[in-house]
Amino acid sequence: MAQEAPAVERPADGARWVNGVEALILLAAPVIAFFALHIAPMTQPHMIDPYLYSGYIDNGDELLRRFGVNTYFWSRIGFILPGRAFYLIGGALPGFYLYRYALALVAILPAYLLLRRMFGRAAGWVAVAVILTAPVILTAWGDDYPDAGAVSFLIAGIACLLMPAAGRRRIGWMAAAGLFAAMAVMAHFVAVLTVAAFGLAYLVVMTRRLRQRMLLELLGFAVGAAFAAVCLLAASEVALDHANILRSTIEAINRYRQPAEIAKFHSSTWQFLIYDVYLLVPPAVIAAWAVVALRSRTGAIRSAEWVLALGTAGAYLLHVFSQFAGQNWTLEYFLYTSMLWAGTSMLIAVTVARIDLLSRRGVWRWLPLVAVVAVPLLIRPFRDSVQLTFAAAIVVAVLIPAVSAIARIRRHVAVPGAVAMVGFLAATYVLTTGLPLNRPFFAGQVPYLTPDYGTTLFGDAGTKVDEYAVAAQMKDVVPRVQAYPGDMLLWWPNGASDAVNVAAAQYLWVDEALPSDYPSDGTALLSARRPRFLVLIGDGTSSFAAFTAALEQQGVQPRLWRDATLSHGSVRIAVRVLELGVWAPA
Repeated sequence: MAQEAPAVERPADGARWVNGVEALILLAAPVIAFFALHIAPMTQPHMIDPYLYSGYIDNGDELLRRFGVNTYFWSRIGFILPGRAFYLIGGALPGFYLYRYALALVAILPAYLLLRRMFGRAAGWVAVAVILTAPVILTAWGDDYPDAGAVSFLIAGIACLLMPAAGRRRIGWMAAAGLFAAMAVMAHFVAVLTVAAFGLAYLVVMTRRLRQRMLLELLGFAVGAAFAAVCLLAASEVALDHANILRSTIEAINRYRQPAEIAKFHSSTWQFLIYDVYLLVPPAVIAAWAVVALRSRTGAIRSAEWVLALGTAGAYLLHVFSQFAGQNWTLEYFLYTSMLWAGTSMLIAVTVARIDLLSRRGVWRWLPLVAVVAVPLLIRPFRDSVQLTFAAAIVVAVLIPAVSAIARIRRHVAVPGAVAMVGFLAATYVLTTGLPLNRPFFAGQVPYLTPDYGTTLFGDAGTKVDEYAVAAQMKDVVPRVQAYPGDMLLWWPNGASDAVNVAAAQYLWVDEALPSDYPSDGTALLSARRPRFLVLIGDGTSSFAAFTAALEQQGVQPRLWRDATLSHGSVRIAVRVLELGVWAPA
């Protein structure tokens, strides 16, 4: 970090036009990767949660007027408000992809600059390639769950925290680190575990090495964090008419600490770890870095590397502690563990750069970049055959640091270094994407479904893109809130398609819906809520007549307010809005 000699001699930057071309390629890198690697245009989360946030991105002010601030979804403003801005710029689908492009740039630009300053230009491109091919990060970017923003902000914050610089520039980088840290935490509160781990690692290293500058750097960090928080809260007040996210967050935390909620979301067993083998990747990568960096004669370990390794390890340990001692679901829920890949992906890039230092020879300078891109592409065709038992996963995890050690057999010899690098990257990719054999669910385990990370490269979104576009049309059909908050309920039939559920999620899904088996269930809810509108959603209209007849049998006389068919691509759903009368609140 500040005032330390470079670990290696950096190559000359070259002519200005070369740097200009490189900058253009860097800006285009996310687009190039998307098309060249056939990255899945959206991921399939196998749960409804991401689409709840889609509703707040597209229609947040209306949802808050209709449903109030009692749900915590809207309080993830670090993710929702930037998403809202891109939605207003481009609409639903274009806005989604513009936002992902921006999130990719937020991650790769600081990471590129950090690795370039530490190890040279080629290492900077390694960082870019590692991030843009990381299955966990690509999966996070593939839907509207807030970890999509948090993981990018965390990568940027870590890179800024570690950035080598001196004087005022170093303070500026610390301010940027604080800004991104605040963005990450305000996008997803679980990001506080990673922020805390890297903050502690920074304090441990800095108090030993650069104590005299620590207070100024901490002040810069605090100013950046405060600036981001104030801007987000002000923007929330303007865009959503609410800014008090603290109350909703605390209420959500207290609600999820209730025994019934803990039993619903937290596994009482550790055995889920046997099949979530991708969780072995962070500790294996930390071990690999230690093998190639400690006692290495290719350059002293800089403060930045120590902070990165300690911070990555600390974040992992905090997730483990929170899961088992805090009764949270920070290790079993993939939408939370994705944030571990902020530090892990950076450490993968540093480890590759370290292996390269041990074996660098002329034209081999760009081998790491080629290896990072080529290894997943070569493994991908065989990926469906890679099914790991827990024992096999342990073996692969041990191989990650073991093959890295090959680079130390004969220093400055290309072949051992190349073998070590390819072996390290291949084992890491296999462990991340290897499907467990015949996964069961154990007694006391919450049945979270871990995504198929191997489908991100050369992947297929199925109908998810069309479902997303159809769901975004809901606000054009549903009446704006007119009478009083909560004046509307949803209904859809049993056996409805994913497209119907995604559309219903734009208005909080089952939290604001009559049961599908109405009138067998739900008559009391209807009488208590006395809504003005009922919004019926289905794959067709055939179920709507029976539902309307059931209403009439209950003494409710509905009036047809609107009929609509929403479609995009191969997806088509029917929406019927019934008006029940203008009722005053009970």
